[in-house]
Amino acid sequence: MSSLLTTPLARLVTRAGGAVMVGGAGGGIYLYNTDEGMKRSFQAYSTFIPVIAHYRALELTDKYTASVSDEDWEKLDERYAKTTVEKLGGLQGMYSKYGQTAAGLTNTLGDSWIRELRKLENQIPPRPVDVVRRTIEEETQRPLEETFSEFDPIPMGSASIGQVHRATLRSTGEQVAVKVQYPNAQTLFTEDIHAIRLMCEWFAPEQVCTLDQLEKQNKSELDYTNEAKNLLEVGRNMVKHGFSPKECLVPMPFPELTTKRMLIMQLLPGPKLIDGMRAYYAEYAKQQGTTLKRLETIQRKKIEKEGLPSKYEGPSASKLAMYQKVLKARDAIVNNCFIRPYNALAPMLRIFQKSKGDGKSGAEIQLLQTSIPPNTPRIVDTLMRVHGTQLLVDGLFNAGMPFPPCILYFNNFTFDDVVKTLMEATSCCYQMGELA
Repeated sequence: MSSLLTTPLARLVTRAGGAVMVGGAGGGIYLYNTDEGMKRSFQAYSTFIPVIAHYRALELTDKYTASVSDEDWEKLDERYAKTTVEKLGGLQGMYSKYGQTAAGLTNTLGDSWIRELRKLENQIPPRPVDVVRRTIEEETQRPLEETFSEFDPIPMGSASIGQVHRATLRSTGEQVAVKVQYPNAQTLFTEDIHAIRLMCEWFAPEQVCTLDQLEKQNKSELDYTNEAKNLLEVGRNMVKHGFSPKECLVPMPFPELTTKRMLIMQLLPGPKLIDGMRAYYAEYAKQQGTTLKRLETIQRKKIEKEGLPSKYEGPSASKLAMYQKVLKARDAIVNNCFIRPYNALAPMLRIFQKSKGDGKSGAEIQLLQTSIPPNTPRIVDTLMRVHGTQLLVDGLFNAGMPFPPCILYFNNFTFDDVVKTLMEATSCCYQMGELA
Protein backbone atom coordinates (compact mmCIF):
# COMPACT_ATOMS: atom_id res chain seq x y z
CA MET A 1 0.00 0.00 0.00
CA SER A 2 2.97 2.33 0.32
CA SER A 3 2.88 3.12 -3.40
CA LEU A 4 -0.55 4.65 -2.95
CA LEU A 5 0.94 7.38 -0.81
CA THR A 6 2.63 8.85 -3.86
CA THR A 7 -0.50 9.12 -5.98
CA PRO A 8 -2.34 12.41 -6.50
CA LEU A 9 -5.41 10.83 -4.93
CA ALA A 10 -3.50 9.87 -1.78
CA ARG A 11 -2.09 13.37 -1.52
CA LEU A 12 -5.58 14.76 -2.00
CA VAL A 13 -7.00 12.53 0.73
CA THR A 14 -4.15 13.62 3.02
CA ARG A 15 -4.96 17.26 2.34
CA ALA A 16 -8.65 16.64 3.00
CA GLY A 17 -7.91 14.81 6.23
CA GLY A 18 -5.60 17.60 7.36
CA ALA A 19 -8.19 20.20 6.52
CA VAL A 20 -10.79 18.42 8.58
CA MET A 21 -8.46 17.96 11.55
CA VAL A 22 -7.15 21.50 11.49
CA GLY A 23 -10.17 23.45 10.33
CA GLY A 24 -12.94 21.08 11.25
CA ALA A 25 -15.65 19.90 8.88
CA GLY A 26 -15.65 23.27 7.18
CA GLY A 27 -12.23 22.58 5.66
CA GLY A 28 -13.44 19.31 4.17
CA ILE A 29 -16.53 20.99 2.76
CA TYR A 30 -14.34 23.72 1.27
CA LEU A 31 -12.19 21.15 -0.54
CA TYR A 32 -15.31 19.34 -1.76
CA ASN A 33 -16.69 22.54 -3.24
CA THR A 34 -13.43 23.86 -4.72
CA ASP A 35 -11.40 20.77 -5.69
CA GLU A 36 -12.98 18.88 -8.62
CA GLY A 37 -10.90 15.76 -7.98
CA MET A 38 -11.96 15.62 -4.34
CA LYS A 39 -15.59 16.14 -5.26
CA ARG A 40 -15.62 13.41 -7.93
CA SER A 41 -13.79 10.96 -5.66
CA PHE A 42 -16.26 11.54 -2.84
CA GLN A 43 -19.24 11.08 -5.17
CA ALA A 44 -17.76 7.88 -6.59
CA TYR A 45 -16.87 6.36 -3.21
CA SER A 46 -20.20 7.23 -1.61
CA THR A 47 -22.04 5.57 -4.52
CA PHE A 48 -19.95 2.52 -5.36
CA ILE A 49 -18.55 1.31 -2.03
CA PRO A 50 -21.99 0.49 -0.52
CA VAL A 51 -22.90 -1.42 -3.69
CA ILE A 52 -19.66 -3.44 -3.67
CA ALA A 53 -20.04 -4.10 0.05
CA HIS A 54 -23.57 -5.45 -0.44
CA TYR A 55 -22.42 -7.85 -3.16
CA ARG A 56 -19.43 -8.98 -1.06
CA ALA A 57 -21.77 -9.60 1.88
CA LEU A 58 -24.03 -11.76 -0.28
CA GLU A 59 -20.99 -13.68 -1.54
CA LEU A 60 -19.97 -14.44 2.05
CA THR A 61 -23.53 -15.50 2.85
CA ASP A 62 -23.53 -17.86 -0.12
CA LYS A 63 -20.12 -19.27 0.83
CA TYR A 64 -20.43 -19.72 4.58
CA THR A 65 -24.06 -19.69 5.71
CA ALA A 66 -26.91 -20.19 3.25
CA SER A 67 -27.15 -20.75 -0.48
CA VAL A 68 -28.12 -17.65 -2.47
CA SER A 69 -30.56 -18.27 -5.34
CA ASP A 70 -30.34 -16.79 -8.83
CA GLU A 71 -33.47 -14.80 -8.04
CA ASP A 72 -31.73 -13.17 -5.08
CA TRP A 73 -28.79 -12.14 -7.27
CA GLU A 74 -31.16 -10.81 -9.93
CA LYS A 75 -33.04 -8.74 -7.35
CA LEU A 76 -29.75 -7.24 -6.19
CA ASP A 77 -28.83 -6.46 -9.80
CA GLU A 78 -32.17 -4.76 -10.39
CA ARG A 79 -31.76 -2.75 -7.20
CA TYR A 80 -28.37 -1.28 -8.03
CA ALA A 81 -27.74 -1.44 -11.80
CA LYS A 82 -29.76 1.55 -13.00
CA THR A 83 -28.78 4.04 -10.28
CA THR A 84 -25.12 3.02 -10.30
CA VAL A 85 -24.78 3.29 -14.07
CA GLU A 86 -26.55 6.66 -14.03
CA LYS A 87 -23.89 7.86 -11.60
CA LEU A 88 -21.13 6.49 -13.88
CA GLY A 89 -22.64 8.41 -16.78
CA GLY A 90 -22.95 11.58 -14.74
CA LEU A 91 -19.33 11.43 -13.58
CA GLN A 92 -18.10 10.72 -17.14
CA GLY A 93 -14.32 10.50 -17.53
CA MET A 94 -12.67 7.27 -16.49
CA TYR A 95 -15.73 6.17 -14.54
CA SER A 96 -17.77 6.03 -17.75
CA LYS A 97 -14.90 4.38 -19.63
CA TYR A 98 -14.66 1.65 -17.01
CA GLY A 99 -18.40 1.10 -17.28
CA GLN A 100 -18.15 0.82 -21.06
CA THR A 101 -15.50 -1.87 -20.65
CA ALA A 102 -17.65 -3.71 -18.11
CA ALA A 103 -20.53 -3.83 -20.64
CA GLY A 104 -18.59 -6.54 -22.47
CA LEU A 105 -18.38 -8.81 -19.43
CA THR A 106 -21.51 -10.74 -20.39
CA ASN A 107 -20.27 -13.94 -18.76
CA THR A 108 -19.65 -12.17 -15.45
CA LEU A 109 -22.39 -9.57 -14.98
CA GLY A 110 -26.13 -10.11 -14.93
CA ASP A 111 -28.57 -9.01 -17.61
CA SER A 112 -29.64 -5.91 -15.65
CA TRP A 113 -26.06 -4.65 -15.43
CA ILE A 114 -25.25 -5.37 -19.09
CA ARG A 115 -28.43 -3.65 -20.27
CA GLU A 116 -27.71 -0.51 -18.26
CA LEU A 117 -23.95 -0.44 -18.92
CA ARG A 118 -24.51 -0.55 -22.68
CA LYS A 119 -26.18 2.83 -22.37
CA LEU A 120 -22.76 4.27 -21.58
CA GLU A 121 -21.61 3.47 -25.11
CA ASN A 122 -23.52 6.38 -26.61
CA GLN A 123 -26.04 7.69 -24.08
CA ILE A 124 -23.85 9.50 -21.56
CA PRO A 125 -25.30 12.93 -20.71
CA PRO A 126 -23.86 15.27 -23.37
CA ARG A 127 -22.19 18.60 -22.77
CA PRO A 128 -23.97 21.82 -23.89
CA VAL A 129 -23.41 22.82 -27.51
CA ASP A 130 -21.70 26.02 -26.34
CA VAL A 131 -18.92 23.91 -24.85
CA VAL A 132 -18.55 22.02 -28.13
CA ARG A 133 -18.55 25.26 -30.14
CA ARG A 134 -15.82 26.73 -27.96
CA THR A 135 -13.58 23.67 -28.42
CA ILE A 136 -14.08 23.66 -32.20
CA GLU A 137 -13.25 27.36 -32.47
CA GLU A 138 -10.17 26.93 -30.27
CA GLU A 139 -8.94 24.09 -32.47
CA THR A 140 -9.67 25.77 -35.83
CA GLN A 141 -8.86 29.35 -34.74
CA ARG A 142 -11.95 30.66 -36.52
CA PRO A 143 -15.72 30.88 -36.00
CA LEU A 144 -17.61 27.60 -36.32
CA GLU A 145 -19.67 29.01 -39.22
CA GLU A 146 -16.53 29.40 -41.33
CA THR A 147 -15.84 25.66 -41.08
CA PHE A 148 -19.39 24.29 -41.27
CA SER A 149 -22.37 25.55 -43.23
CA GLU A 150 -24.63 23.39 -41.02
CA PHE A 151 -23.99 22.04 -37.53
CA ASP A 152 -26.56 19.97 -35.64
CA PRO A 153 -26.61 21.11 -31.99
CA ILE A 154 -28.05 17.75 -30.90
CA PRO A 155 -25.25 15.15 -30.66
CA MET A 156 -25.53 11.86 -32.51
CA GLY A 157 -23.92 10.19 -29.52
CA SER A 158 -21.89 10.99 -26.43
CA ALA A 159 -19.33 8.90 -24.58
CA SER A 160 -16.71 9.13 -21.88
CA ILE A 161 -14.34 11.73 -23.34
CA GLY A 162 -16.30 13.38 -26.14
CA GLN A 163 -19.40 13.57 -28.28
CA VAL A 164 -20.22 13.43 -31.98
CA HIS A 165 -22.27 15.93 -34.02
CA ARG A 166 -23.56 15.84 -37.57
CA ALA A 167 -22.34 18.73 -39.72
CA THR A 168 -21.82 19.90 -43.31
CA LEU A 169 -18.45 21.20 -44.47
CA ARG A 170 -18.68 24.70 -45.89
CA SER A 171 -15.78 24.08 -48.29
CA THR A 172 -17.20 20.97 -50.01
CA GLY A 173 -20.83 20.59 -48.89
CA GLU A 174 -20.04 17.07 -47.65
CA GLN A 175 -21.84 15.69 -44.60
CA VAL A 176 -19.42 14.75 -41.84
CA ALA A 177 -19.27 13.52 -38.28
CA VAL A 178 -17.48 15.87 -35.88
CA LYS A 179 -16.05 14.24 -32.77
CA VAL A 180 -15.16 16.78 -30.10
CA GLN A 181 -13.28 16.06 -26.88
CA TYR A 182 -14.55 17.43 -23.58
CA PRO A 183 -12.51 20.15 -21.85
CA ASN A 184 -10.22 18.90 -19.07
CA ALA A 185 -10.68 15.30 -20.24
CA GLN A 186 -6.99 14.54 -19.67
CA THR A 187 -7.00 15.95 -16.14
CA LEU A 188 -10.18 14.15 -15.16
CA PHE A 189 -8.91 10.82 -16.49
CA THR A 190 -5.65 11.11 -14.59
CA GLU A 191 -7.44 11.83 -11.32
CA ASP A 192 -10.15 9.26 -11.92
CA ILE A 193 -7.80 6.38 -12.67
CA HIS A 194 -6.05 6.83 -9.33
CA ALA A 195 -9.35 7.09 -7.45
CA ILE A 196 -10.70 3.93 -9.10
CA ARG A 197 -7.43 2.06 -8.55
CA LEU A 198 -7.46 2.82 -4.83
CA MET A 199 -11.06 1.68 -4.52
CA CYS A 200 -10.37 -1.53 -6.48
CA GLU A 201 -7.26 -2.40 -4.50
CA TRP A 202 -9.33 -2.25 -1.33
CA PHE A 203 -12.65 -3.73 -2.47
CA ALA A 204 -12.23 -5.44 -5.88
CA PRO A 205 -8.56 -6.39 -6.46
CA GLU A 206 -9.48 -8.66 -9.38
CA GLN A 207 -10.24 -5.52 -11.42
CA VAL A 208 -6.78 -3.95 -11.10
CA CYS A 209 -5.41 -5.70 -14.21
CA THR A 210 -8.26 -4.23 -16.28
CA LEU A 211 -7.39 -0.79 -15.00
CA ASP A 212 -3.76 -1.21 -16.07
CA GLN A 213 -4.83 -1.80 -19.68
CA LEU A 214 -7.35 1.05 -19.61
CA GLU A 215 -4.76 3.47 -18.28
CA LYS A 216 -2.37 2.51 -21.08
CA GLN A 217 -5.10 2.80 -23.68
CA ASN A 218 -6.16 6.21 -22.38
CA LYS A 219 -2.84 7.83 -23.22
CA SER A 220 -3.34 7.36 -26.96
CA GLU A 221 -7.11 7.73 -26.95
CA LEU A 222 -7.01 11.34 -25.82
CA ASP A 223 -5.10 12.30 -28.98
CA TYR A 224 -7.59 12.17 -31.87
CA THR A 225 -4.80 12.35 -34.45
CA ASN A 226 -3.99 8.74 -33.48
CA GLU A 227 -7.57 7.80 -34.25
CA ALA A 228 -7.37 9.48 -37.66
CA LYS A 229 -4.16 7.54 -38.48
CA ASN A 230 -5.84 4.29 -37.45
CA LEU A 231 -8.84 5.04 -39.66
CA LEU A 232 -6.58 5.59 -42.64
CA GLU A 233 -4.56 2.44 -41.99
CA VAL A 234 -7.56 0.18 -41.46
CA GLY A 235 -9.23 1.69 -44.53
CA ARG A 236 -6.19 0.87 -46.68
CA ASN A 237 -6.07 -2.64 -45.25
CA MET A 238 -9.74 -3.31 -45.99
CA VAL A 239 -9.28 -2.18 -49.61
CA LYS A 240 -6.13 -4.26 -49.95
CA HIS A 241 -7.89 -7.41 -48.75
CA GLY A 242 -10.92 -6.83 -50.98
CA PHE A 243 -13.42 -6.21 -48.18
CA SER A 244 -14.04 -2.56 -48.99
CA PRO A 245 -16.29 -1.28 -50.48
CA LYS A 246 -18.27 -4.49 -51.14
CA GLU A 247 -18.64 -5.74 -47.58
CA CYS A 248 -17.03 -3.20 -45.34
CA LEU A 249 -16.91 0.59 -45.18
CA VAL A 250 -14.46 2.66 -43.16
CA PRO A 251 -15.21 6.37 -42.67
CA MET A 252 -12.25 8.39 -43.89
CA PRO A 253 -10.97 11.26 -41.75
CA PHE A 254 -10.05 14.75 -42.90
CA PRO A 255 -6.46 15.01 -41.60
CA GLU A 256 -6.18 18.72 -42.41
CA LEU A 257 -9.12 19.44 -40.08
CA THR A 258 -8.24 16.94 -37.36
CA THR A 259 -6.46 17.95 -34.15
CA LYS A 260 -5.76 16.34 -30.79
CA ARG A 261 -9.20 17.36 -29.53
CA MET A 262 -11.28 17.29 -32.73
CA LEU A 263 -11.79 14.57 -35.34
CA ILE A 264 -13.73 15.16 -38.55
CA MET A 265 -14.63 12.11 -40.65
CA GLN A 266 -17.05 10.99 -43.33
CA LEU A 267 -20.60 10.40 -42.18
CA LEU A 268 -21.88 7.00 -43.31
CA PRO A 269 -25.60 6.25 -42.88
CA GLY A 270 -27.11 3.21 -41.22
CA PRO A 271 -28.22 1.98 -37.80
CA LYS A 272 -25.66 0.49 -35.44
CA LEU A 273 -25.44 -3.30 -35.71
CA ILE A 274 -26.54 -3.99 -32.15
CA ASP A 275 -29.43 -1.51 -32.49
CA GLY A 276 -30.63 -3.16 -35.69
CA MET A 277 -30.51 -6.64 -34.16
CA ARG A 278 -32.23 -5.56 -30.96
CA ALA A 279 -34.98 -3.73 -32.86
CA TYR A 280 -35.81 -6.85 -34.88
CA TYR A 281 -35.75 -9.23 -31.93
CA ALA A 282 -37.77 -6.83 -29.79
CA GLU A 283 -40.52 -7.08 -32.41
CA TYR A 284 -40.04 -10.86 -32.58
CA ALA A 285 -40.33 -11.16 -28.79
CA LYS A 286 -43.51 -9.06 -28.85
CA GLN A 287 -45.02 -11.45 -31.40
CA GLN A 288 -44.14 -14.35 -29.08
CA GLY A 289 -45.94 -12.68 -26.18
CA THR A 290 -42.79 -11.83 -24.23
CA THR A 291 -40.17 -9.09 -24.02
CA LEU A 292 -36.66 -8.77 -25.39
CA LYS A 293 -35.30 -8.60 -21.84
CA ARG A 294 -36.97 -11.90 -20.93
CA LEU A 295 -35.93 -13.51 -24.21
CA GLU A 296 -32.28 -12.53 -23.65
CA THR A 297 -32.34 -13.94 -20.12
CA ILE A 298 -33.78 -17.26 -21.28
CA GLN A 299 -31.24 -17.63 -24.09
CA ARG A 300 -28.30 -16.69 -21.86
CA LYS A 301 -29.29 -19.24 -19.23
CA LYS A 302 -29.68 -21.87 -21.94
CA ILE A 303 -26.18 -21.17 -23.23
CA GLU A 304 -24.77 -21.23 -19.68
CA LYS A 305 -26.41 -24.61 -19.08
CA GLU A 306 -25.92 -26.30 -22.47
CA GLY A 307 -23.01 -24.35 -23.91
CA LEU A 308 -22.80 -22.91 -27.41
CA PRO A 309 -24.21 -25.07 -30.22
CA SER A 310 -21.45 -27.10 -31.83
CA LYS A 311 -22.67 -26.40 -35.36
CA TYR A 312 -25.09 -24.04 -37.08
CA GLU A 313 -27.78 -26.11 -38.78
CA GLY A 314 -30.11 -23.38 -39.98
CA PRO A 315 -30.62 -22.03 -43.51
CA SER A 316 -27.54 -20.88 -45.40
CA ALA A 317 -26.72 -17.22 -45.96
CA SER A 318 -27.74 -17.57 -49.63
CA LYS A 319 -31.13 -19.06 -48.73
CA LEU A 320 -31.80 -16.32 -46.20
CA ALA A 321 -30.82 -13.68 -48.75
CA MET A 322 -33.30 -15.17 -51.21
CA TYR A 323 -35.97 -15.30 -48.50
CA GLN A 324 -35.39 -11.61 -47.76
CA LYS A 325 -35.79 -10.75 -51.44
CA VAL A 326 -39.02 -12.77 -51.68
CA LEU A 327 -40.51 -10.99 -48.65
CA LYS A 328 -39.53 -7.61 -50.03
CA ALA A 329 -41.00 -8.44 -53.48
CA ARG A 330 -44.21 -9.75 -51.93
CA ASP A 331 -44.69 -6.54 -49.93
CA ALA A 332 -44.08 -4.45 -53.05
CA ILE A 333 -46.61 -6.44 -55.13
CA VAL A 334 -49.34 -6.36 -52.46
CA ASN A 335 -48.82 -2.65 -51.74
CA ASN A 336 -48.60 -1.47 -55.39
CA CYS A 337 -51.23 -3.77 -56.92
CA PHE A 338 -53.84 -3.83 -54.19
CA ILE A 339 -53.43 -1.57 -51.14
CA ARG A 340 -52.35 1.68 -52.83
CA PRO A 341 -55.05 1.49 -55.56
CA TYR A 342 -57.66 0.75 -52.90
CA ASN A 343 -56.50 3.65 -50.72
CA ALA A 344 -56.64 5.95 -53.76
CA LEU A 345 -60.31 5.02 -54.21
CA ALA A 346 -61.10 5.11 -50.48
CA PRO A 347 -62.41 8.74 -50.43
CA MET A 348 -64.85 7.94 -53.24
CA LEU A 349 -65.95 4.77 -51.43
CA ARG A 350 -66.62 6.74 -48.25
CA ILE A 351 -68.79 9.23 -50.15
CA PHE A 352 -70.68 6.35 -51.76
CA GLN A 353 -71.18 4.54 -48.45
CA LYS A 354 -72.43 7.72 -46.75
CA SER A 355 -75.02 8.16 -49.52
CA LYS A 356 -76.15 4.59 -48.78
CA GLY A 357 -76.30 5.31 -45.05
CA ASP A 358 -73.34 3.05 -44.23
CA GLY A 359 -70.26 4.81 -42.84
CA LYS A 360 -68.37 1.65 -41.90
CA SER A 361 -66.54 1.06 -45.18
CA GLY A 362 -64.02 3.02 -47.19
CA ALA A 363 -61.31 3.27 -44.53
CA GLU A 364 -57.72 3.26 -45.78
CA ILE A 365 -55.67 0.09 -45.37
CA GLN A 366 -52.20 0.26 -43.87
CA LEU A 367 -49.35 -0.67 -46.20
CA LEU A 368 -47.85 -4.12 -45.71
CA GLN A 369 -44.44 -3.88 -44.02
CA THR A 370 -43.11 -7.30 -43.15
CA SER A 371 -40.46 -7.47 -40.45
CA ILE A 372 -37.61 -8.96 -42.47
CA PRO A 373 -35.13 -10.97 -40.38
CA PRO A 374 -31.44 -10.09 -40.56
CA ASN A 375 -29.21 -12.51 -42.42
CA THR A 376 -27.39 -13.70 -39.30
CA PRO A 377 -25.15 -16.31 -41.01
CA ARG A 378 -23.88 -13.69 -43.44
CA ILE A 379 -23.38 -11.16 -40.65
CA VAL A 380 -21.35 -13.62 -38.59
CA ASP A 381 -19.35 -14.72 -41.63
CA THR A 382 -18.55 -11.13 -42.56
CA LEU A 383 -17.55 -10.20 -39.03
CA MET A 384 -15.34 -13.26 -38.61
CA ARG A 385 -13.52 -12.72 -41.91
CA VAL A 386 -13.08 -8.97 -41.47
CA HIS A 387 -12.02 -9.03 -37.83
CA GLY A 388 -9.99 -12.18 -38.28
CA THR A 389 -8.02 -10.53 -41.07
CA GLN A 390 -7.56 -7.36 -39.04
CA LEU A 391 -6.34 -9.27 -36.01
CA LEU A 392 -4.31 -12.14 -37.48
CA VAL A 393 -3.04 -10.66 -40.74
CA ASP A 394 -2.75 -6.91 -40.17
CA GLY A 395 -2.24 -6.88 -36.39
CA LEU A 396 -4.52 -3.85 -36.12
CA PHE A 397 -8.20 -4.09 -35.27
CA ASN A 398 -11.03 -1.85 -34.16
CA ALA A 399 -11.94 -1.99 -30.48
CA GLY A 400 -13.47 1.42 -29.96
CA MET A 401 -16.61 2.78 -28.41
CA PRO A 402 -19.67 2.43 -30.64
CA PHE A 403 -21.31 5.82 -30.75
CA PRO A 404 -22.17 7.14 -34.22
CA PRO A 405 -20.57 6.91 -36.63
CA CYS A 406 -18.49 4.08 -35.19
CA ILE A 407 -17.90 0.36 -35.18
CA LEU A 408 -20.56 -1.83 -36.79
CA TYR A 409 -23.60 -0.78 -38.76
CA PHE A 410 -26.17 -2.31 -41.06
CA ASN A 411 -26.73 -0.51 -44.34
CA ASN A 412 -30.53 -0.76 -44.66
CA PHE A 413 -30.36 -4.08 -42.84
CA THR A 414 -34.06 -4.80 -43.23
CA PHE A 415 -33.89 -4.64 -47.03
CA ASP A 416 -30.38 -5.46 -48.24
CA ASP A 417 -29.10 -9.01 -48.34
CA VAL A 418 -25.53 -7.77 -48.27
CA VAL A 419 -24.37 -6.64 -44.87
CA LYS A 420 -22.46 -3.38 -44.85
CA THR A 421 -20.14 -3.31 -41.90
CA LEU A 422 -19.17 0.21 -40.98
CA MET A 423 -16.09 0.21 -38.82
CA GLU A 424 -14.25 2.96 -37.13
CA ALA A 425 -10.74 1.93 -36.15
CA THR A 426 -10.75 4.17 -33.14
CA SER A 427 -7.85 5.33 -31.09
CA CYS A 428 -8.07 2.19 -29.00
CA CYS A 429 -6.87 0.06 -31.90
CA TYR A 430 -4.07 -2.11 -30.65
CA GLN A 431 -0.92 -3.30 -32.31
CA MET A 432 -0.51 -7.02 -31.71
CA GLY A 433 2.61 -6.44 -29.65
CA GLU A 434 0.60 -4.48 -27.10
CA LEU A 435 -1.58 -7.49 -26.36
CA ALA A 436 1.28 -9.82 -25.53
